[in-house]
Parts: sequence; structure tokens; C-alpha cells
Amino acid sequence: MLGIAQITERGLVASVLVIAAIAFLGVLAFDLSAFFALLASTVTAMFSAAALVFVLLRHQENAALTTAMAAGVLVVIASVLVTRSYMPVLLCTGFVWLSALLVAAVLRATVSLKLAVLCVVPVTVVAGVLTTMYKPEITHFWQSEMSKALSTLSAAERQELSDQNFEQVREYFLIQVGSLLVTLTFYAVLGALFIARHWQAQLFNVGGFQQEFHTLRMGKEAVLVFIAAIVLGQVFASSFFQSIAFALLMVFFVQGLSVLHCLTKQRGLSKGWLTGTYIMLMWPPTMVLLSVLGVFDNFFRLRNI
Repeated sequence: MLGIAQITERGLVASVLVIAAIAFLGVLAFDLSAFFALLASTVTAMFSAAALVFVLLRHQENAALTTAMAAGVLVVIASVLVTRSYMPVLLCTGFVWLSALLVAAVLRATVSLKLAVLCVVPVTVVAGVLTTMYKPEITHFWQSEMSKALSTLSAAERQELSDQNFEQVREYFLIQVGSLLVTLTFYAVLGALFIARHWQAQLFNVGGFQQEFHTLRMGKEAVLVFIAAIVLGQVFASSFFQSIAFALLMVFFVQGLSVLHCLTKQRGLSKGWLTGTYIMLMWPPTMVLLSVLGVFDNFFRLRNI
């Protein structure tokens, strides 16, 4: 994937073409399956945003904005000409691009990975507010996509789905799709930042990103805000404060991963420990445990134990 960064170094035209091509793959995914596209468009948005962030880190904000606008125009034109199902992915990709550029601008100005990561929190909250505002439209879109998917099945397959309580699964998905979109947005923006910083380090500062990531610590203030958001969210039943708490929970999860990566290197442990941890992420409590690890690291300096 380092080749993407190397292509963007060849100039504006090369940057625009590669970023537009990556983003357009997410649009094409919607013609295959909306459920496949939910993941595919997140990945394409993340990597295209990473290329934009790399441009910003290397050539400042104006170059990145010019590249983003030109690539955006190409993606829109190609989407209109080739496919009909382009608006959902274009809106999501545009939001990820803009958010990633804002976070990257903070990193460039402050040279602080901590502040850049914390800036993903308000981005996630805004994404949560938008999904709440447009919940009827989002629900209608996914109801339509699920109906289309169901219509392609045979009578026997439909009966089998019915026996497996398909309606309950459908209702649960529609209820949770907003939270899923917010979570994917968080990881797309943060992933774009980390990928671009990694590319930059590989090309111009070998080992630089690893050092930044291994020392990543949010601070006690972030923990206090996290606790306050939880309390206020419960007292006022406020989705706004709950969104802040949820975003910070994911941030501390990333810090927990940082602790594990740091300790693995410091103690010369096999990378199999990290591989096993990532596999265990398929078990939801693992993320919570890593978030707790991240929270405690702000008080007990676990990396020095």
C-alpha cells in the first residue's frame, strides 16, 4: 500500500487519479451488494482519505484541498455515468475526507498524535448527530436494500430465513445501523490518519510513527471527560453525552493497543501475542478490556512496569 503514497508524490494529477480511483471502488461496491459495500466503502474511504492526509502532511492544506476537490469531481462524474447507487457512499466518503483532513491539519500544526487522535472524538460526535437527524432516511435506505436482497432468494431460502427469525435479525440491524455507521466513521478517519503517518515515516522518517504510537497517551483529563460524559449521559438521558463517552471509549481502546504494542517490543515478545489479541477482537469484551487498559495507563504508566 506504500505505493499509493509514492504515487501521490508524483504530483497533483497522479494524486487526483489514484484517490478518485480508490474512492470509486466503494461506489461500485453498492452495485454488487449494499451490505458488502458497507465494509468495502469504509475501506476505500479510509485509504483514499489516507492519501489525502499524506498530501496534507507533505504539502500543506491548500494542496490537499485542491486534490480533494478535483478527485471529488471525478468520482461524482464517474458515479453519475456508471452507477445509480452513488449518493450514500459519496456522502460518507466526503465526510470521511473532510474529517480526516481536519484531524491531519491538527497533527501538522501541533506535531502531537495525541491531540490529533482526540480530535477524532468531536468528528465521531458530529457523525452521531447526523445519523440521528437522518435516521428515517437511513432506515428507509437499508429497509429497501434488505428487501432487494430478499427478493433475489428462492422460496426455500426465504423459508429457511424465516425459520431463523429473519425478522428479528432485520429489526435488530435497522436499530443498530446508526451506531455501526458512527463506529465505521471513527475507524475510517483514525485509520486514514495512522496509515498516512505510517507512510510518511516509512518514506522519510523510518521508525518515527512506531515511536509516536508506542508513546500514545490521552492523559488524565481525557479520562475525567469520559467519566463526566458517562454520568451526564445517564442523568439527562442525552445521546450527545453518550456519543462523547462512546467515542472516548474507542480512543482508550486504541491507547490500550498502543500499550500492548509497546510492551511487546520492549520485552522482545513474539508478535504472535499481538496477532492473538487482534483475533480476540472478534469477541466483543476484548475491546472493553483494552479500553480499560488504556484508561489505567493514564494513571499507572503501564509501559514502565
